[in-house]
Amino acid sequence: MRDVVAEVRGTAEAPFESLVQIFGRAVGSQLDGGAQFAVYHRGRKVVDLTGGDFADDAVMLVFSVSKAVAAVGVHHAVTAGLIDLDLPVHRVWPAFERSPRARAITLDHIMTHASGLASVERVLTIDEHVAGELERELERQEPYWEPGTAHGYHAITWGTLLDGVFQRALGRTVGDYVRENFAEPLDLDLSFGARDDQLPRVRPYVRPARALTPLEREFPTLEGVLPDGAGELLWPDMTQYNREDVLRQPWPAANVVASARSLAKYFAATLGPVDGTRILDEESLQRMIAPRYRGEDRMLRFPIAFGTGVQLPFPQFSMLGPGSFGHEGAGGAVSVADPRRGLSVSYITDQYPTSNGAAQASYALMSAVALIVDQLDDADQKENS
Repeated sequence: MRDVVAEVRGTAEAPFESLVQIFGRAVGSQLDGGAQFAVYHRGRKVVDLTGGDFADDAVMLVFSVSKAVAAVGVHHAVTAGLIDLDLPVHRVWPAFERSPRARAITLDHIMTHASGLASVERVLTIDEHVAGELERELERQEPYWEPGTAHGYHAITWGTLLDGVFQRALGRTVGDYVRENFAEPLDLDLSFGARDDQLPRVRPYVRPARALTPLEREFPTLEGVLPDGAGELLWPDMTQYNREDVLRQPWPAANVVASARSLAKYFAATLGPVDGTRILDEESLQRMIAPRYRGEDRMLRFPIAFGTGVQLPFPQFSMLGPGSFGHEGAGGAVSVADPRRGLSVSYITDQYPTSNGAAQASYALMSAVALIVDQLDDADQKENS
C-alpha cells in the first residue's frame, strides 16, 4: 500500500507551531484532496496553512457557513439604521399580504429560522433554483407553523427570504452589502457566488460514500416530516454544487465562496479591529450571539442552538465551547469565533464528509487552538500576578 504524503505549506507563529502537525494529520487522513486552515488571535493572523494538493490561493464554496457571513452583514445594517429586525416582511414585500400567517413574518423570524417557511411543497430542480423559482414559490407557500412559535432550520429558504427582504428594503442584495462594506475594505477573497477571478481557483467537491446515522435512516418514516422543496439542492451527493451556473449564484444560505484565511479574518473583525476595520460593535455582536433557541429542531430532528443568524455550541457541534459562535457547512467547512479568547478559526476542504456537516478533522484543530490559547492566557496571568 502506498503511503500518503501530507504536504503542508504556510505559517504558524509561536505558540501555535504544533498546529502544523495536527493539520498535516487532518489532511493525511483524507487520503486525497486538500484543505486550508487559518486562525486569528486578538486581531492578528497567527496561522495560515494549506495542505494536500490545494493551491495556496484555492477557494471553496462553503455551504451554510454562508449563513453566518450573511448574518454579520444583517446586524451591521441594523446597527446602521438601514433595516429593523422587527420589520414585518409584508411591508416591503407585498406578496406576504396573502394570509394572516404570512403577514406575521418578521425579518427576525427569518433570521432565527422561525418564520414557518422552512421549505416549500413543490420540489424544485437545479435549473429552477438557478432561474429564481424558489422566491416565487415562497410567495405562494403558506407557513407551516405560526411564525415565532417553532424553530425549523431553513436550509435553503433562509437565504432566498433574506435576500428578498434586503433587495426590497435596501435596493441591494446581502452579498452586495457585504462586499461593499467588508470584503473590499478588508481585501477578502470572499464573495456571494463565485466571481470571474475565483472560478478557476474553486476546488470542486468530491463526495465519498455516505455514512447514514440511525436518525437519517429512519427520517423518511418520522411523523410530521415536512416536504423538502429544495429538491435537487439537497440531494445525496451534493456535487451538483460544482456546476458553474450554481457556483455563480449569490445565495446567502449556501453559496459564499472564500478561502479559510478570508473567513477567519472576516469573523475576527466581528470581535475587534483587524487592519483598522471592525465590522460589529460590541452591542451588535452581543445581539447576534445572544441565545434565541436551544432544543430539538423541527426540520433536523436533533438538538440545536442558535443566536440571531448564527449557530451556538450544541452537542453535535461544540465549536470552541461556551460563548463561541459560527456555523458549519454541509461540505466540511467551518468558521467559528470566540469573543472571550479573541479567536477566529476557519477550515475548508474539498473532501465532502461522509455525513453532512463540519469535517471531523476540524474538531481536533479547534480543540488544539483553544487549549493553546488557554495555556497562553494562564501563563500571562501567572506572570502578571
